[in-house]
Amino acid sequence: MAPLALVLALLVASSAACADIDYDRPPPADYPRLRVEVVHHQDVAPVCALLGVEAAPGMRLLGCATADYARNVCTIHVERDPPAWVMQHEYAHCRGYDHPGADTFRKGWELWKNRKARI
Repeated sequence: MAPLALVLALLVASSAACADIDYDRPPPADYPRLRVEVVHHQDVAPVCALLGVEAAPGMRLLGCATADYARNVCTIHVERDPPAWVMQHEYAHCRGYDHPGADTFRKGWELWKNRKARI
């Protein structure tokens, strides 16, 4: 993976430790339709921590998602047999939705577009 793609993949990571998705603030109209890959882990917390996502104090991390715009892929990391709401939450991230008050996926997409436009 190219260094920029790796940085953006790490930047654009979010988690299901916070169950809220801000559906009132849709992603940018030009947000890409990313191919989704789901990866199951015995324990998702260390994987998500490597991606820069950690649970809030007192919360248990159930999943995280990363967007790699260079490959047009969103990877969802979860444990085996996650609750349906966790998958819905992570799929929402793959469609460009963020947590309330956050702009992780929106900002990642804008950074990618701006970088790509300069090449």
